[in-house]
Amino acid sequence: MDLALLQQHATADGLPPVEEWHPDFCADMDLVIRADGTWVHEGGEFRRPALMKLFSRILRLDDDGCYYLVTPVEKVRIQVEDAPFVILAAEVRDDSVVMVTNCEEVITLGREHPIRVRAAHGNASEIPYVLVRKNLWARLHRNVFYQLVELAEQRTEQNVEGMWLQSQGEWFCLGTI
Repeated sequence: MDLALLQQHATADGLPPVEEWHPDFCADMDLVIRADGTWVHEGGEFRRPALMKLFSRILRLDDDGCYYLVTPVEKVRIQVEDAPFVILAAEVRDDSVVMVTNCEEVITLGREHPIRVRAAHGNASEIPYVLVRKNLWARLHRNVFYQLVELAEQRTEQNVEGMWLQSQGEWFCLGTI
């Protein structure tokens, strides 16, 4: 992967326009993003956070259900066990819940970044995920989930009784009761 080329194509928010790039498929890369958010390359855990952060910005989920690292000239398939990101921290700022992913991406829970409760990969129980961008989701770390439950209210919204959390004037269900 040409790192200089990636930096040249970064937008103001630091994200390259991967949705506009359509190179031919190159190969499978021995890279797995585990369900706990650990990135593993060729059997070893990533030791360079800057490289993980860079790769996270060129990650794309295509219509075929596969995850790819994409540049203007390369497209390599990687494996993702559950969700490509994990929310590791959250805090309330004014009327918003601000979250940080394992790749240091900061998002604010709201219309652009909603929570959806769904079954985890390989698990029958439902857990909340937050949309990071496009169709890339982050699983809430258990500690963050418990923190948000403490902030939530038991109420009925959209005909669903559950634990609801408000951010940016929107209500998000953390789970039904």
